[in-house]
Amino acid sequence: MAASSAKVTCSEKCCFQFRKSYLFAVNVIDFGIACVLLSFSLYLWSKLDSSWSSPQTAWLLWTTAIISALLLAISSFSFASMASSSCRCLASFADYLAVLVALLDLAAGVAAFKLQRLVLSYLSDHRDSLKLTDGDISVIRSWYVVIAIGFFASLVLEAMRVWFNAGFSDTARRIDNEFSALLTEEDRKWEESSSERAQMTSEKYSALRAYYKKKYSRENRPSEDQQV
Repeated sequence: MAASSAKVTCSEKCCFQFRKSYLFAVNVIDFGIACVLLSFSLYLWSKLDSSWSSPQTAWLLWTTAIISALLLAISSFSFASMASSSCRCLASFADYLAVLVALLDLAAGVAAFKLQRLVLSYLSDHRDSLKLTDGDISVIRSWYVVIAIGFFASLVLEAMRVWFNAGFSDTARRIDNEFSALLTEEDRKWEESSSERAQMTSEKYSALRAYYKKKYSRENRPSEDQQV
């Protein structure tokens, strides 16, 4: 606890900037992977038409759709947590989702390579009933391998995200606390200086009132004595 509340050193700020840059790069890559997965999922859905719910292909369609949606949410939460101190809590949600996505990536990647022959054979054998052309089969075959590799790439990225985000969140919280403490100290000093100025002004005018009161009382006293 003492270490986390200590003043942030220069080296820690450098590491913070490095982690922030890495997380920014990961967010961009995650966004790109999410767009590719979502595009592949929509392509499958449009080409398979009424047969998109077939067990041989439905798992791939829905897995890519779900992972792409989660990756978009993770990158959005992470961007928000880096952009605004009031959104730092979103980094925790991004971490939890990253762990979930990493597990899904592992399962989907293993399944993709293990079921590759089954899926592609099913598409080739049922091309007529599925209304697929040779070009459609070729596109799906090419992108299938890319998607399978993308699952494992996403797994590595999300694991690294969780590790880097832990240090980023801790340092960001300490920097925010330092900044809040600095603002509080500035407000306190301003209030103190304002109070001192108000007191000095009050004392100054009190002294002037006393001076002029004493002065006019001396000037009026001779005239009163003459009347007597």
